[in-house]
Amino acid sequence: MDGSGRAIPNLSASDFAVTIDGTTAKIDTVEWVPADAATVQNESTFQRQSSPAPTATNDRWIVFLYQKHPDLSDVEGFMRLSREMDNLTKVVGQHDHVAVLSFDTSLHYWLDFTNDTQRVRQVMTHDLLVAAPPAVGVDVFPALTARLSPETAAKTYSIEQSLRLLGTSLEALPGPKTIVVFGYGMGTWLRRFGIVLMDRDFVEMLTSLERARVSVFCVDITKAEYHPREEGLRVVADETGGFYIQSYSAPVFDRLEGALAGYYVLFVVPPDASTGERRIDVKVKRRRVTVIAKHTYLAQ
Repeated sequence: MDGSGRAIPNLSASDFAVTIDGTTAKIDTVEWVPADAATVQNESTFQRQSSPAPTATNDRWIVFLYQKHPDLSDVEGFMRLSREMDNLTKVVGQHDHVAVLSFDTSLHYWLDFTNDTQRVRQVMTHDLLVAAPPAVGVDVFPALTARLSPETAAKTYSIEQSLRLLGTSLEALPGPKTIVVFGYGMGTWLRRFGIVLMDRDFVEMLTSLERARVSVFCVDITKAEYHPREEGLRVVADETGGFYIQSYSAPVFDRLEGALAGYYVLFVVPPDASTGERRIDVKVKRRRVTVIAKHTYLAQ
């Protein structure tokens, strides 16, 4: 993205530089895939359809996950975001499938995958704040409940475990997959030692999201210039190819629009035949450019 947060299309292989485990890797081809490359349904179907249906491989899957503090101390930050919901259509298009979940002391379903943006907006601006989670049954694939049942979701105990299960559940879906976390932090702040102790599921969570090729964008709803528990949100976003942003610092949906406007597919020749987890670094040879990319991949 450029300095204003807008996507930069029309780059070529010569604009990129890639290293794998610190060694330069040859870039074979580069392809820009715009967000509207997926099959677009007509408007009447888009507004009416609320249940999952067979999809094209370019369809996008977006999960909105609201990390609700049990004492509602961070609800002000989320309420501020609700005033931006008119910009939701900048992020969610006609070919996208959106699920809405929340986590307080366990994971709750509000909407399984749907492309009804009016319903998504209603849930995000009203239901999440004042209503109780609805009863949700198990639907058929590609519904999210087909892989993560409401009963299993109800037994989660941390935001890290919730993200791990979501990663596993999204793995079988084709096309781009995104989780947008509206949250207040991860881990436990140990004031005496001046450190944040991460949950035991933190590493497994990152592995699950990596395997599923899910990008996580973390929107911090805490009203503070800095707080220790934001570090977990920063790490998750950075490692999965998303970004971290504070809800009070910039228009959130404008930034998400730029990040989700499309993506590049780079076909790269590894410098050797090593397998397992490998570190990858992607750069663009231009000034004032931000590259959002994953930092690891699993070589088979």
